Amino acid sequence: MCAADSLRLAEAGECKANQNYMTGSSGSIGVCRRACGVCEACPPGDDACLEAARAKQGFLPRNKEELQALFRGTEDNADLQDQL
Repeated sequence: MCAADSLRLAEAGECKANQNYMTGSSGSIGVCRRACGVCEACPPGDDACLEAARAKQGFLPRNKEELQALFRGTEDNADLQDQL
């Protein structure tokens, strides 16, 4: 879904009417979280912003050391290591 669709749906009241789809639930992340105001775009490397956004949606804090250990030595995921 593109951002324009998300904005249109949010303006039509779908953030409340279809909350699981729009903003997520315990089983899904939601497709229009930014349009519904439950997250914000964080600049690359702004860990404080990312952790605040995760907490606002009910996700556990990231543990960079655990994530790096998961990707260590896996060539398939080497491009993801710098994004952790």
